[in-house]
Amino acid sequence: MVRLLLFYVVLFSASVAQTQNLDRIMIRGQVVSKTNDVEGITVFNTSSNNGTVTNAAGIFNIKVLLYDQIQISALQFKRVTIIIDSTMIKNKALTVF
Repeated sequence: MVRLLLFYVVLFSASVAQTQNLDRIMIRGQVVSKTNDVEGITVFNTSSNNGTVTNAAGIFNIKVLLYDQIQISALQFKRVTIIIDSTMIKNKALTVF
């Protein structure tokens, strides 16, 4: 009985570990604003718990999968949540105004 339980625990652990290794693709994005204050804006993929910040031109790179949720936030702007769709995946690009 203990061996059977141990077998199921190991089997379940292996399947959970397998689902965590998703091949995300890198997309390039840009935040565009009238104020040109676009450096240091937080870009966070809530689906993978990974994030980055924009450079002085508002450009960022982040890994995504289809239907991932991306949150873009900064003190001077309202938080924006974007769902990654197939067009963004195909073009490997995202622009936020």
